[in-house]
Amino acid sequence: MRRYERLITNNLKRLLFVIGLSILSVYLYTFDFELLNDVVFDGLWNNILSITALILLYFLVRAFRWHVLLKSIGISIPFKKLYVMNSVALGIGIYTPASLGEGIKLQLLKDSEGVKRRTTLQLFMLEKFFDFLVVILFALFASFVLKYISLKIFGAVVIFSILSFILFKSILMNRLQVLKNINYSSLGTAFILTIISWFIVVYNWVLLSNIINLNSGFIQMMLVNSLSALIIFISLVPGGLGFLELSNTYLISTVLTVDLSIGTLFALFARVYTLYALVIGLLHLLFESSK
Repeated sequence: MRRYERLITNNLKRLLFVIGLSILSVYLYTFDFELLNDVVFDGLWNNILSITALILLYFLVRAFRWHVLLKSIGISIPFKKLYVMNSVALGIGIYTPASLGEGIKLQLLKDSEGVKRRTTLQLFMLEKFFDFLVVILFALFASFVLKYISLKIFGAVVIFSILSFILFKSILMNRLQVLKNINYSSLGTAFILTIISWFIVVYNWVLLSNIINLNSGFIQMMLVNSLSALIIFISLVPGGLGFLELSNTYLISTVLTVDLSIGTLFALFARVYTLYALVIGLLHLLFESSK
C-alpha cells in the first residue's frame, strides 16, 4: 500500500513539474522584452545594494533563529559556523519543493559537529511550521487591511492560529523527544525572528516593485508575497518554476490594478531575485571552503 501511495506521489510531483515548466515556457515565449528599458535597468542599479543587504540580513536573522532553537535543546555551535551552513541551505532550499532542501543544514551539522539528524530534524520541522503559520497570518492580515476579508473572519483565524500554536506546544511537541524540552521563551523568540525574516522578504519585494516604478505599498506586497509563497509551497515544484511566474503575474495585476504586462515584468524580477539569493547563499560555501 505504501509503495502504491509513493508511486502516486512521485507521479503527481512529475506532473506538477511538467505543468510548471510548460507555464514557464509560455511565460517566456509571450514575455515582451521591450519592457526591459533603460528606466528599468536604472531602477535595478539604484536598488541592487539595498536588495543585497536585505538578503544578507535575512540570512542573518534565519541563522539566529536556528541558533536559538539549537541552544534551547542544549546544542551550542559557534554562530559564524551556523550562519554559513544556514545561508548555504537557504540558498539551495529556494530551488527545492516547499524549500525542504534547507534540510541540507542538518547533514552539514552532522558532518561538521557530529549532531545526529534525528535530533535536529524536529527543529527543522518546527521552523517550517513557523514559516507556514507566519505566511498564512501575513496573507490574512493584508487581506483584512485591504478589505478583501471581514474583521470576523480575520479575528476567527487569528484566534485559531493562537490556539493552534498553544496546542502545538502542549500536545504535539510534548510527545516529541527533542521538542518537548523547548520552553515558551525560546519558542517565542524563534517565532518573532520568523516574523522579522518574512518582513525582510516583503520589503525586498517592495524594492523589486520600485525597480519597475510600481511604487506599491508594503501591505500590498505582503499580500502578493504571502499568497505567492503559499501557492509555491502547495505546488511542490522546485523553485515554484512556472507557478511563481503565474501567481505573481496575476496577483500584481489584480492587487495593484495594473496591466498584465507589468505583472509579467515583476514576475521576471521575482525570479531573478530567487536566483540572486541562491548565488549569494552558495557564495558563503565558497568563502568557507577557501579558508
